[in-house]
Amino acid sequence: MTLEPATLDYEPPGYFMYYEGPMTNASSSILGSQDTIDGFTVAVDSRYGDLDDYLAFTAVAKPGQWFQGQVPERVLTGSGTSTTPVMIRSKHAEIIYFLNAEIDSAGAILDANGNGLPDAVSLYRRVLLIRPDLNLTGGAVNLPAAGTAWQTGMAAAHQQCDLSVRRGLNNNGTYNNTIIANSLEDLSKPHNRFAHVRVPVGTLVGSGSNITSMPILSLDQPVELLLNADATSSLPVRPDSTSTDPTSLTSPVTDAVVLERRWSGFLRQEFVLAGDRTSEDVVVTNCRGFDIQILDPTATSILTSTPMLVSPNDVAYREAIHDASDSANGGFVDLAYPLLAGGSLRGWGEMKVTNNISNAGDAALSNATEFGFVKSAFAGTNVSPGAPTTFPLTAQINNYASSLLRSGKLVINSSNIVLFQPTFDTYTSHYERDGFFQDNRSGAGTTWRTSTPVAGEDLAADGLDNDGANGADDEDERETLPPFTIRPEAIKISIRLENPTTRQVMQSSVIKD
Repeated sequence: MTLEPATLDYEPPGYFMYYEGPMTNASSSILGSQDTIDGFTVAVDSRYGDLDDYLAFTAVAKPGQWFQGQVPERVLTGSGTSTTPVMIRSKHAEIIYFLNAEIDSAGAILDANGNGLPDAVSLYRRVLLIRPDLNLTGGAVNLPAAGTAWQTGMAAAHQQCDLSVRRGLNNNGTYNNTIIANSLEDLSKPHNRFAHVRVPVGTLVGSGSNITSMPILSLDQPVELLLNADATSSLPVRPDSTSTDPTSLTSPVTDAVVLERRWSGFLRQEFVLAGDRTSEDVVVTNCRGFDIQILDPTATSILTSTPMLVSPNDVAYREAIHDASDSANGGFVDLAYPLLAGGSLRGWGEMKVTNNISNAGDAALSNATEFGFVKSAFAGTNVSPGAPTTFPLTAQINNYASSLLRSGKLVINSSNIVLFQPTFDTYTSHYERDGFFQDNRSGAGTTWRTSTPVAGEDLAADGLDNDGANGADDEDERETLPPFTIRPEAIKISIRLENPTTRQVMQSSVIKD
């Protein structure tokens, strides 16, 4: 699968996407518990890495090694109600990798020592076969109707079969309860993919109707470590907000980490195989990290006066920027790294990046030179004219990459971020000609209108120069954009495992270019 994002002239066959959760490899050191050993302060939970990333893509099987999975017999016969599992094969599949934590009988994440991090985490994989030929004459597959719950209504279908399926759409763009088997072309559109949902506007901003969010992942709240950091003032591992010395642990900061708590954690448990199929989707247990990073050619690593080279992935990156003697560009980073609640920049308490404008907090980066270090291709910050020159960012639209807002992965309401799922996605141009109005809400984040079509939809596909600039159907006339419009040179995937007996930690990485 190519990493080239969609344009008006190019539609990817299938898709590649990865979601970057708010936790990073630095989170457990920045926000976790500490101990003093031989006179040194030690971050005792630092063996935990990035736990909340998500990877999904379409794939073609090798010759003679087609993908296999099971479906209820009724899907093949096209009639009846038999749930007897039958094996099927396919040349193409939708493949998903994600971590999830072990839970108790009440659904709470197991955390015996109360450190805010899950005791047991496993890596999961779903392989969903792409078989649009299994749709009946009426256009749907013979499965029970999807549930009515907007966030988990498709979970039952995914428990029953290893088939890439989606909800049908009504004429006004709302979901209905029919279940349809996907084609590769269908999967280029985010709303047709595994565990993707659209948030009702009343849930998104508190009121309203006939509007939903653009498609996002159906996720739970973030790990307790980040939730605690958002609510408590006693986090001694975080440096003194007035000091540039990364070893200064006195005078703990009192400002909370700003975090959009909804839809920022693990995939909802309803999408993990259960019952008779429990553990069929488990790849490996005892995971301590599943980290996906993107090659950013303009990300800046800092050479301090020490000298020490510090990258955006390192715990002391913010302090290193204050002590920069030189810098170098290029490296693998977390997507939108300056904006992540558990990242090396926003993880500090005073970094009120997404809080309201009147509570901007202390500027961690105090001048244009320092802010320039965190403006890069995949930072998610605005690098165009009129962009801010100091950090932290407040929730104003000119602070963030326009494409992130126009994809609907970032939505701002009343100067507060109400949805944030930074994602690299090859995406689609389908929304520019689908007959529905995906409204960019005055630049504050695209949503999907489900009322009667109004004048103004699909202006980028009507052959007219509607805005009187740059010719007909230019990018500015589009309703949506991929979250990031640049093709990355490479993606790096790292898996960290812990031997529960010896407590030894091992990490392996692969790079896809």
